[in-house]
Amino acid sequence: MDVQDTDSGGGMAPMAAPAIDSLPPVDTKRWVARRKAAVLDAIASGVLSRADACARYRISEAELRLWERAVACAGVPGLRVTRVQIYRPVFAARDGR
Repeated sequence: MDVQDTDSGGGMAPMAAPAIDSLPPVDTKRWVARRKAAVLDAIASGVLSRADACARYRISEAELRLWERAVACAGVPGLRVTRVQIYRPVFAARDGR
C-alpha cells in the first residue's frame, strides 16, 4: 500500500506522503478500496492523525481498525466491502474472539 512502481525496470520506491488536499472529500459516502487506502496512507505518513481521520470522515475507531486489519490480511483488495465481509471471521480469529 505504501510503495509504487516508479521506474521502467520494475523497481519499487517509497511513495511520497499524500497531501491533505489529495485525500477523499470529507462528505465521502461511497468508500471504495482506493479511498480507504488513501486515508490509511495519510495516517501512516503522519499527514492525518487517527482522531482527525475519524472526525473528518465520521468513521469510528473500530471501522479504522477493520480497514487496517483488512490490509494486513489481504492487502488493498481486502478493503473491498465484499472482502471485508468474507475476512471478518479471519480478523476475529486473529484477535482471539
